[in-house]
This record gives sequence, C-alpha cells and structure tokens, in this order.
Amino acid sequence: MGYFNELAGGSKNGHYYLGNSNVDWGQDLLYLKSWYERHPQARPFFVSYDLPLIDPQWVGIEYERPGLGPWSRHRDGRKLEEVGPKPGWYAISVNRLHELDWDVEYFKHLNPVGMVGYSMNIYHVTPDDVKRLHALWAAEEEAIHANDHAAAR
Repeated sequence: MGYFNELAGGSKNGHYYLGNSNVDWGQDLLYLKSWYERHPQARPFFVSYDLPLIDPQWVGIEYERPGLGPWSRHRDGRKLEEVGPKPGWYAISVNRLHELDWDVEYFKHLNPVGMVGYSMNIYHVTPDDVKRLHALWAAEEEAIHANDHAAAR
C-alpha cells in the first residue's frame, strides 16, 4: 500500500502524483495510535484524516479537528484571526493537503517534523508559526483587496 518508485520520489512523495486510495486506505491509523502513545507531550493533538467512515477515536486517539484555512470554502465569513491552526501537534493526511476544499492547505507552508507510515504528516505548530501564517494571510488578503479596488476603477 502506498508504494511509489524512486522516479516519483518514493513513497514519501508519491502523494504529489496520485492521491486518495492510491495513498491511503487507513493502513497507517494503528501506526498513528502508536506514535500518539509514544508522544504524550504531543497535546493538544489535532487530526485531519482522509477517511470519513473511520474515526481515529475508535482506536483511542483523542483529538480535535484543525482550524479551517483562510481560503477554505467552509470559512463562512469567519474573520482572518479566527482561522488557521492553534499551537499544538497535528497529524494531517497527505491526501487532505491536496483537496480542493482548501481546509488545511496551509500546512503546505509548514514543515512536517515526522511522518507516520506514508500517509500522515506530523507537524508541531508553535505560536511563532501561527503568527507567521496570519501575517502571510493578512498580506495576501490585502493584495486581493487592492487588486479588487484597482479593477473596480
């Protein structure tokens, strides 16, 4: 499961070429539970998992869902300050990084500190990371408004 040859960058990078069931059928959920148990300092713990029919709580992982990204189609008018991650530890399915809902695409601006199997990236988000992301989004939002204003002229 989740094997990609060296030309595709190996199994750790294959998700850039193929996604969904080519990468994840839930095979790494028990590895995630083992990681979670070995890292009690990794709290709070947030998970964005690709398989809606399988809840990581079923195997004993206590978690919250990550905050929505600034360009998420589910943002529903939330202010920029109300979106994005909180400081903590995150397990993000590599499939979720590429989904068109843009809910957690902001993790592409962060470096994973580890990987569980070949389908889950682990991130440690610090308060400085949160500030950096919010500054980036504020600048992007300002540029969008400036372009909209210029186009309206």
